[in-house]
Amino acid sequence: MIDKPAMVEQFEMNLQSFIYLCKARHIVPVLMTMASRFKEKPDAIVLKTIKNVGIDYQEFKELFDQFNDSIRKKARENNIMLIDLAKDIPQEKEYLYDIVHLNDKGSITAAKIIAGQLTPL
Repeated sequence: MIDKPAMVEQFEMNLQSFIYLCKARHIVPVLMTMASRFKEKPDAIVLKTIKNVGIDYQEFKELFDQFNDSIRKKARENNIMLIDLAKDIPQEKEYLYDIVHLNDKGSITAAKIIAGQLTPL
C-alpha cells in the first residue's frame, strides 16, 4: 500500500523548492500540469500500461490527479503562471499514444497552448 498523502506532501515540497530556487536566481517560474488518458472509464491501452505498476488503476489515477492539483495549488499560492495541459489537451488516443506521452497531434496542440501562454512574457 502506498502512502498517497506523504507522496503528495513530498511532491509539493519539491515544487516549492523549485519555485524558490527559480526566484532566487531571477528566473520566472512557470508550472505546467501533465496531460493524460486517465479517465473514469479507462480504455484497454491505459489499463494494460499500468497493469504491473503495483497499485490499481483508480488509486494510480487519483494520485496522478492529486499531483496535477498540487501543481495548480502551488501556482496559485505563489502567483505564478500555470499552463494547464491536463485540462486543455483532450484525453484521447488522437493526442496521447499511451497514458501520458503526446503523439504528433498532441505535441502540436501542446506547443500551440504553451506558446500562446508564454508569448506575453
